[in-house]
Amino acid sequence: MVEMILKKWRQDPLFNIDIMEASSKDNSIIFTLEVPRGLIDLKDGTKLEVNITSKEEEGDLVMKGVVNKVDPEEKIAEISFFGLWMRLRYKKSIPFELNEGDEVYLSIKAI
Repeated sequence: MVEMILKKWRQDPLFNIDIMEASSKDNSIIFTLEVPRGLIDLKDGTKLEVNITSKEEEGDLVMKGVVNKVDPEEKIAEISFFGLWMRLRYKKSIPFELNEGDEVYLSIKAI
């Protein structure tokens, strides 16, 4: 689990999705996530608990996806949630077990 802060919440101009951008307190982890519009209502500055695991956990937003890319040299990981994307950029090692092809659950709680 990583505590993060929602930096930006915006609507995609072409598709019926919202895009959220959040970062850890020390900015060592930054993620961008696409979610169906209206699925969750958050505001910039909201504190979040974010976890990515192999088992489903409770949260305000829970999504199941597949890890598509893990690039330790570029320090990027990408997860697809049935066509919606999450991109993680990290400076240090990430506290999630991510391997290409793994099915994972993303849980996000507003705190």
